[in-house]
Amino acid sequence: MRFAMQKEDFAMGGESSSRHFGRMDWGIGKNRSPAFTLTELLVVMAILGLLAGLAIPAVKRGLDAGKSAQCANNLKQMGIGFQRYAAENEGSLPMAWFNNSYVGWPGWDVLILDYLEVGTKNSSGNRVYSEKIPTPLFCPGDSCRTNIFWNMGPYGSIRYSYRLNLSSYDEPGNIPLKIVKLSHPAKQILVCDGEFAYYHHVSLNPALTDSKGTLGKNNSNHVATTRHSGAANYLFVDGHVEKLKWAETWNQTVPGVDPNWGLWRQR
Repeated sequence: MRFAMQKEDFAMGGESSSRHFGRMDWGIGKNRSPAFTLTELLVVMAILGLLAGLAIPAVKRGLDAGKSAQCANNLKQMGIGFQRYAAENEGSLPMAWFNNSYVGWPGWDVLILDYLEVGTKNSSGNRVYSEKIPTPLFCPGDSCRTNIFWNMGPYGSIRYSYRLNLSSYDEPGNIPLKIVKLSHPAKQILVCDGEFAYYHHVSLNPALTDSKGTLGKNNSNHVATTRHSGAANYLFVDGHVEKLKWAETWNQTVPGVDPNWGLWRQR
């Protein structure tokens, strides 16, 4: 009978319900053990450390792959610029320096950016650049923070991460290279990942560069050979891009071409 009355009071929300509810013993807290023992905490920490050890390299690989993909896209854009230039210049590729159709006789990099319509035009109609503004000439995988090319005359300054390959050009290097002179444009490296050295070109022929840019099978000389997970990206004359290890640029031969030249030179 008393139980029935308490139940009724509880259902009606009266004082007795609150009183009896407060006195209820739910059995919580009796003989309860700690949430974790020291051993269990150590096991959990070990598992988390193991998972972190597995995850961090995977994340790094993912970031590196993204940077390599962006670099390849930069080179493909440059390839479009080279093709546009060649279409307007009798099938020729620009010189490393002294392209006299432009104010200040700039290098190949300024020409390509102009053909890609990158940069802001000034009152004189010239495109100007700043190292703070990204362009296709900067590779996101390039960790150098001082790779700023200041000597660009009226064009300002720019960060760059690539080098033009002059190996198949005629001496002294200030003569445009006609693409038809190459027997296999798809096997001729045109631009490569490069390291900063105040030069923006390389060559197997010492007459076309200096000690900062002369290449050899055992001398990569400022080509960024391992920038992208132990390899580098290369733009070829036909416009395609390949990711290759340094040895792979030499052990591939071109029919009718000196096998010692690899993919760097054809004439």
